[in-house]
Amino acid sequence: MKRELFRIITIKELENSFLVYITIDKQHPIFDGHFPGNPVLPGVCMVQMLTDIINSESKETLVLNEAKIIKFTQTIVPGKVSDLHFEITKSKLDDTVQVKATLNSNRGNHFKFSGTFISAVAV
Repeated sequence: MKRELFRIITIKELENSFLVYITIDKQHPIFDGHFPGNPVLPGVCMVQMLTDIINSESKETLVLNEAKIIKFTQTIVPGKVSDLHFEITKSKLDDTVQVKATLNSNRGNHFKFSGTFISAVAV
């Protein structure tokens, strides 16, 4: 059985975006190697979490097509942050889904993203 890195707590829809509150499993094995004795959530995991959330809110499976902006602004140390949430804005443009997202916590911003997703069928 695959152990999940994160779990969605709640999704709150706003006027033009939505907030997704999550918790991170601080005992997840990924932290054993990143980094031993000083666990930090890998940046690639933040991108994958965003992709998973986008797909949980979509009628079709989407894959990352282009990342125009990916900024990791502050590390996430498991167990040291609270109120962890993505704020996501998405819009359809032709065959792509335009996405802007941030990952924030009680400690401020951790991740900024702007890019496009496309249907996995188109790949």
